[in-house]
Amino acid sequence: MNDNPSPTQNNRLLILLLLTIAIVVGALYAYKKYDAYQKAVIEAEAARQAALKKLNLEFSNLVDTKWSLNDVQIFLQSRTQSDLNKLGELTGKSGGTAEQLAYHLLWLSSSAFTYPFKDKNKVDYHTEILRWAAEKNGVFAADGLSSFRIERRILEFKFAQIWDRLNPQQRTELLNKMKVSGFSDNQKTALVAGTGAAALTALSATVAFSGFAFYTTMSTVMATTAGFFGVTLPFSAYMGASSTACFLSGPVGWSIALVAGTGAAVWAAAPNADKTTAFIVALHALKASQAAEIAEKIQKLGGTVPVI
Repeated sequence: MNDNPSPTQNNRLLILLLLTIAIVVGALYAYKKYDAYQKAVIEAEAARQAALKKLNLEFSNLVDTKWSLNDVQIFLQSRTQSDLNKLGELTGKSGGTAEQLAYHLLWLSSSAFTYPFKDKNKVDYHTEILRWAAEKNGVFAADGLSSFRIERRILEFKFAQIWDRLNPQQRTELLNKMKVSGFSDNQKTALVAGTGAAALTALSATVAFSGFAFYTTMSTVMATTAGFFGVTLPFSAYMGASSTACFLSGPVGWSIALVAGTGAAVWAAAPNADKTTAFIVALHALKASQAAEIAEKIQKLGGTVPVI
């Protein structure tokens, strides 16, 4: 009896061996491809998380911290010359660099006697300038509030001042253009008849005055009330009435000038609270614009948009 395998059996064994090798090689190749894919996924997620961490830190530094005057200068250095020009023109400093504008803010908030003795590198914008301006405007600035939050409170106070200058018909028209919802006819009537402080309290609970929508609403306020007072805004101001970034196009400076223009004359040697406030609100608009840009990037990366 012949125990040697037949040629047919040999061929079958060879085919089986080749198939086994092919399967093993294929499995190893697939594993390597899957492993590379897994590594790519992990690396991509790590990069996404790192980008989100960086963006959230930028947002927090912008919105949640208390700034020095050097922080103001560093921020202004990140803005375009067009932004700096608008900021300077608003407060009597045409053109200029970020450093010159920081010095200008210090000058506006100082007396002629104390300014020469102040070191810009040691000035605390939050305490020495911002909180002083808030106090001059009758705005309560709690110790725990960041610079951004106090600036926003000053802007809200300016809205209340503008509201107080409007007659009932103008208030009704403005309310309609702001597209505020959630009020009954009786509530709207009471709102129109009330003070600016009361209107601000009521409107603060609406979507129009929450988060980034607040800045879009303020653009609408500026563009609408400009017509009431016979002030002509640049065409870009009307173009920007529905966008946060274009909040900087002119309405901000106009609104502050409009309200501040009703105040008493300021002694030339004394700190100028009105122009300091104008600078602060315009600075805040720039900060809000950048915060909106950061929030959009966070959203695109699938992160949770921070509360402003």
